[in-house]
Amino acid sequence: MVAVPSMLLASVGLTLVFAGPQSKVTNNIDYPGHDIGSTSQSDPSKCSVDCANNADCRVWVWTSYQGGTCWLKREQGKAAQLEGAVAGVLEGPQLPTNYGAMEDGTDYEGNDLGSTSRKFAEDCAEDCNKRDGCKLFVWTNHQGGTCWLKHAKGAKHSVPGARASARRNLGVFRSVTYTPPKTTPSPTTTTKTPTTTSAPTTRTP
Repeated sequence: MVAVPSMLLASVGLTLVFAGPQSKVTNNIDYPGHDIGSTSQSDPSKCSVDCANNADCRVWVWTSYQGGTCWLKREQGKAAQLEGAVAGVLEGPQLPTNYGAMEDGTDYEGNDLGSTSRKFAEDCAEDCNKRDGCKLFVWTNHQGGTCWLKHAKGAKHSVPGARASARRNLGVFRSVTYTPPKTTPSPTTTTKTPTTTSAPTTRTP
């Protein structure tokens, strides 16, 4: 992989990838907020290394402030146009092939088996594979990155920053509450015994 000079970045508005720790990079974009620190770098490609060396960093934005500053961020906020800025999202490892596509911004409620600490959502797959009964995971940035290991899909919710993926071909069922059908009791049959009228008494004249 080849490092991209900052002069080239300033002239194009494409998504690129830097050398070293991989970041998905976009020109003229800022992700306001969620800052955890900053470093001084004249070359934006160095921000990727600084972010990778910070356990809580997943996103960075470079600006020309004070000769070049990397703004290290905990999560990716809403993108905003900022002329001359360079934004990068640190990329984790690839998902194993036995997992479906990552669902960004998705949470599946409940059905937790436990949790593990991971910086990248993709690493949750390894923890799920090791946990008996685990069929999917949801990653959030809780405490620097947490994998919520689950045995079934609950209600689906849109949660910014959350990421979910399910194992393939393992029958990931939705959690449902079983309600037994109502049984109508059989009608009670009353057997009516007919009343027998005694024959009238016959008198002899």
